[in-house]
Amino acid sequence: MAETAVTAVELQNRRVEEQLEQALQKMEEWTAEQVNELRMTGPGRQAAAQAFRKVACGRNYLVLPRHTAVERRFLRMTLALAIATDPSLQDRAVELARYMSKNYPHEWLTSAVTYMGRSIAHDLILREADSAFGSTPLARQLAFVLFHHRELHITNVSDYTELYSRALSQDKAGLFHDEYPDWRLDLGLQRHPKMRKRARRPS
Repeated sequence: MAETAVTAVELQNRRVEEQLEQALQKMEEWTAEQVNELRMTGPGRQAAAQAFRKVACGRNYLVLPRHTAVERRFLRMTLALAIATDPSLQDRAVELARYMSKNYPHEWLTSAVTYMGRSIAHDLILREADSAFGSTPLARQLAFVLFHHRELHITNVSDYTELYSRALSQDKAGLFHDEYPDWRLDLGLQRHPKMRKRARRPS
């Protein structure tokens, strides 16, 4: 019986992993559509790509990767959308990438790129009846935990209680706090509502 239970949990976790990957691919597709709609120039794309390689793909102490594979995928999207939205950031692409790297959790919670992930978490909270009158104040944090469960060393990604508890504890610990408000202001990121436009929910 125990062996069957473990197998069932593993299968459930595998399904959740597949759903998260599908959602992530849809976010990448949506970002590409937005970048094309905003008519991002060739030099802009090149600047974003170079900044991404320099910052997101770098290493700490020449050994440890600065960001995981999942983080790099999100950073690539947010960086491209920011420069497509404001071409003047092209000349500050490396600085922009450094900001997004250092303030990654906060930017993840507020970026238009991750709206789809946040909507998934919102629906999950409602489905688990863990909301008061439809309120889901921890949806953004839960979404972050869902898509970064490996980084947070969560092995049972289908365990809602563990996910929600981790989201709450990380929020209380200040993981999602805006660490660089002046830097964000200087880059002008607050001026571009297009960057907060909601992506469509997964079909």
